[in-house]
Amino acid sequence: MSKQKETLLFIYNANNGLFSKTTDFAHKIISPSTYNCSLCNLTYGNFKMEKQWASFINSLEYKVEFSYRNETPLGNLGENYFPMLLLKREDEVFELLLTSKEINQQKTLDDLMILVESKL
Repeated sequence: MSKQKETLLFIYNANNGLFSKTTDFAHKIISPSTYNCSLCNLTYGNFKMEKQWASFINSLEYKVEFSYRNETPLGNLGENYFPMLLLKREDEVFELLLTSKEINQQKTLDDLMILVESKL
């Protein structure tokens, strides 16, 4: 299978929507240590994606997409399953590459990038 026909789908432990995004933004600034999306914390500053992360994502041989837990193709799993990384294969089958536990254990962006590469 061609990697270009497969998609890495990073799913945040946050909901999409204006109210959710505004609340998350404020929470991340006011109390970052209690913010519940480690994927967001590691890959985004307060206003935009970290340059190192953007460069890493662009270097991958896969199509990359980002989504929110209320938009997951897996249905309503509950907050404890996110964040996660899925691989969407050409045949539309999803494979779980990284669990929330694995992502949440990463302390730095470098650690996360090493982990992602190890799963690919």
